[in-house]
Amino acid sequence: MARALYAYRDRVELDRIKLQRLRRDIQVGIDQLDRGEYVSDFDVELFLAERRSQSKETSLTA
Repeated sequence: MARALYAYRDRVELDRIKLQRLRRDIQVGIDQLDRGEYVSDFDVELFLAERRSQSKETSLTA
């Protein structure tokens, strides 16, 4: 039972850290937008498709 509690605690802590990093990264993006630093012709769908493709290639070579 103690192991399960420690594992749960560790998982909650990891989730908290990930959430902090996500919030920090979002704030960086917001700050960049506020300064006018953005790409006007950015295509989200193309970006996501490229990321998925890279992810599949990485998983196949691992």
